Amino acid sequence: MRRILVSWLILLTLAVLAPACDDGGAANNANNANNTNNTNNANNANNANNTNNTNNTNNVVTPMEGVSDARADCILRRAKVTWTDPQTQPAAAILVRAGDRTVEGAPGVETVDLTGLPDDTELTFGLRALAADGRLSEETTVSCRTPAPSTDYLPPVGPYLTLLTPAPEPVHQTPTALDPSTHMVVHYESAVEGFSGTVFVRPTGETAWLEAPQDPAVTGFPAGFGEVHHFTLAGLTPDTAYEYQVLGPDGSLTPVFEFRTLPAAHDRVRFLVLGDNQDELALQRWAAVAAALVSGHLDEFDFIVHVGDMAKDDVEHEGERHYWWRVFFEKGRELFARRPIYATPGNHDTPANPDVTSFVDAYWANAEDTLSFRKYFYIDPNMTLPDDYHFSAGCAFFAVANTEVPVFYGRHPERDTTGRVDAQRAWLNAVLGGPDTSRPWVFVVNHVPPFAPSGGKDEVPFVRPYVTNFHRRVDWNLAGHVHQYQRTRPLVADADVHAFAKEYGRQASQGVGYLMVPPAGQWPRAEQLEAMDEELASYPMYAGNAALETGFTIIQISGEDFSLRTWGLGDVNARNPAGYGDTGGKRLLDALNYTRRATPSTSDFPWCHYRGSTNGWKTTAMTLVEDSTWEITVLVTPGEAPGFKFFTDHTGERWYGDDPPLDGLAHSWEAANLAFPPGAGAYTIRFHDVLRHYTVTPVP
Repeated sequence: MRRILVSWLILLTLAVLAPACDDGGAANNANNANNTNNTNNANNANNANNTNNTNNTNNVVTPMEGVSDARADCILRRAKVTWTDPQTQPAAAILVRAGDRTVEGAPGVETVDLTGLPDDTELTFGLRALAADGRLSEETTVSCRTPAPSTDYLPPVGPYLTLLTPAPEPVHQTPTALDPSTHMVVHYESAVEGFSGTVFVRPTGETAWLEAPQDPAVTGFPAGFGEVHHFTLAGLTPDTAYEYQVLGPDGSLTPVFEFRTLPAAHDRVRFLVLGDNQDELALQRWAAVAAALVSGHLDEFDFIVHVGDMAKDDVEHEGERHYWWRVFFEKGRELFARRPIYATPGNHDTPANPDVTSFVDAYWANAEDTLSFRKYFYIDPNMTLPDDYHFSAGCAFFAVANTEVPVFYGRHPERDTTGRVDAQRAWLNAVLGGPDTSRPWVFVVNHVPPFAPSGGKDEVPFVRPYVTNFHRRVDWNLAGHVHQYQRTRPLVADADVHAFAKEYGRQASQGVGYLMVPPAGQWPRAEQLEAMDEELASYPMYAGNAALETGFTIIQISGEDFSLRTWGLGDVNARNPAGYGDTGGKRLLDALNYTRRATPSTSDFPWCHYRGSTNGWKTTAMTLVEDSTWEITVLVTPGEAPGFKFFTDHTGERWYGDDPPLDGLAHSWEAANLAFPPGAGAYTIRFHDVLRHYTVTPVP
């Protein structure tokens, strides 16, 4: 296009300059003759003029005829310019100028559509007809004013962001994840049949909006299932902020939302982990969790990993098939419109299976119908294709497995006629050993955990065999379902037995971390079993009893440095004891920091436990985070007299205290409790088992 315009300009210059030079020379000659002798040489001047006129006649350029009946009509960020082509001279093209850009209209079409125009602006367009020989007509101008858009549109669902596409990857036929440094997928549901949506997008700070075409509609969903508008944005610039708006059926726009692509480098990753929202429009706290994230943590993570149970139930309510899905997206709109979400279905995200369940069993897993999940997360509705997938982001690889498959077919093995459980295990084993796991950190994401020290979930044994793929291949397993925050000690496990390691990592003597995130709104549970004190490194408690917490977890990794933070927002209806200090506000429940080591850390102690006021003087395992250094984060509540000791079995020595005057050293011969600084809150405790030095640091 640039070459064509340059050629036009050259031809135009030649066509205009040639006669101008002839006229000027003749005029100068005539003037010189007149200045020499105005009277005597008049005839000579006339002769010169006659000669010049003859030359002009020989070199005359017929002007190019212009367009007629030109008109401009402005609508939202667009203008349609129409005209009638020249009638007596054929035009090779019609050039339409819009500010500093020119658009070419083909002859006979007599219209161009201009996009990306500024809002509420008077615009002038210039039209010129271009002849085949390069001649240009005089410019015809037309004007119109773009409207000032209304920005109060909020779709029933969305907008929200993901990074999946329904095109199956070639080996396992799972959904394909897009490169998060150069792509984003925008979705919304207008609930207006026949409406085709529009997304406007631009790099933050620029003025011109670009229109993204809607992806082809996904076919195969049941009649009346509704349609989500999908827009795949490709070719984006890494580590760049973009603004966008979506268009409603009435012509209004949403407010401007912003997302940011990931950097192209693979040296870090930051993400939020959520699960078990299940908002019933009652006492649930999903809205409070989402608001806390948007107001206080949005700059701490780049995407969201959801471990399932987004909807209260996948059932019709008040005549609306996806009522509870709408509640989930509506309350999370300000979050999901700004950060992409990767999700896996939970048992509440599938309907009851009419062939094998009764009303009482309605919340059992249904691996044979994940259509609602597929609708909203842009996955092929063909139920013979899996909805497991994997993706890479920054320095991490994620395998996302639908654990409704092993749970459902574990209960009903006679229905697994196509071997879905075996196929899923084979897929997981393959991707965990595949080339994408060259990313330094590896996570497995699922709803039902393979470990649940708190008990109360009979689905767990169906998932436990999957851990045979984990040791030395996986850093962390992220799950939910139990409605209780739990972080295990580093575990070395297979389908039947497990043992404890001192530190997290992928070396032979290191162990996998299993994380069960707190419910992000739904009723939390406070199960209490002895196994929790043996197997868990962290869970909310008060005076030795499990506490009730909703909340979320944020994980940040840079190089080999791992950081985890879990915040709680308290119970749903104030069931915690008064001394626990549950005001419904946000507070830190758990923090973990370690540097993953290729050579396992060494320690003088075989293990080290924390025992103190925060856990009712029970034993909670500390984690080895570097050579000889053990760490734990605990929550001191307003209703306790804080104090603690270290506990181990080292040459028969068990308790480590610090007698007054406190010197920051803990020994087995010192009987006094170690002290916390004044004030309730989260504290990270570190203990060096050779130097016997300890620190107690408030966590902001």
